[in-house]
Amino acid sequence: MSDFIEKLKAVREAVWEKNPDQVEDLLDPSKGYTDTWDSAFFPTLYGWLETVCSRNVLYVMRKTLIEKDLDLETVKQILEELLAMYVPFVTWANLPDTASLFQEASEAVSDLSSKEQVTEFLEELVLYTGRLNYRIEPLMPWPELIQTFDATRSQVPGSL
Repeated sequence: MSDFIEKLKAVREAVWEKNPDQVEDLLDPSKGYTDTWDSAFFPTLYGWLETVCSRNVLYVMRKTLIEKDLDLETVKQILEELLAMYVPFVTWANLPDTASLFQEASEAVSDLSSKEQVTEFLEELVLYTGRLNYRIEPLMPWPELIQTFDATRSQVPGSL
């Protein structure tokens, strides 16, 4: 199992050092899924969302594992299912490297043999997803989206 944790460390370190190709590819509609208008907006938005959500879920699992005396096999089963659940979401969000990593991580969970290994495994995943989100965040045109939302909200019938 230490081999996979070492792989997680290497992947996490790489995403800290430079923007991964999959993040650059989010904005290229020819690289994967697009929305109805042949735009990369929604896949990019969902890439941002799924990295936030997966980081938060993994962080809570890690924190729970550290603070509580839990049944390790139950924690591993939940972790395996969570990672597998995120694979189609990050695939649709045009993050193929992350989807592959999550799939491989899900399959590797059963090889974790101690609370310390599970903790280290989760820490690496939390750091990876957090940094990946940090790489995607600047792609989103938040000020323009907020201004457009506020400008059009009053034009929508029944809006507050």
